[in-house]
Amino acid sequence: MDGVVEIREENRDEGREELRRLNGRFFVAVLLELSTKLCKRAAGSETKTGHVAYSWAMEFNLWAHLAFTLVIFRTIFAPMVVKLEGMRKVRQECDVQLLVGLICVVLTLSFSAYLRCFVG
Repeated sequence: MDGVVEIREENRDEGREELRRLNGRFFVAVLLELSTKLCKRAAGSETKTGHVAYSWAMEFNLWAHLAFTLVIFRTIFAPMVVKLEGMRKVRQECDVQLLVGLICVVLTLSFSAYLRCFVG
């Protein structure tokens, strides 16, 4: 009977560790989500809305927003639905989504910098 109790305690500790890791990803996703709002504002004024770079900046900003929102929802709902083995997979998928979103934010900022420096 002691072996069963030890296994449950180990699983509980591993579950807490996975939740702690997911919490970090949640906070990163929220901060990056807020950065997409700032990127959208910094992309340009109404005089630049007809430019191709502006539309690309808004497109990449949208993809970043969607990636970060997906990470936020996964980290909120995963502990309620998924078991311990599945939480590791969710964590890896969140890492990929955070990377994709971060690349999109960098591209948005690049197009915004182009608009500010060379157009206008």
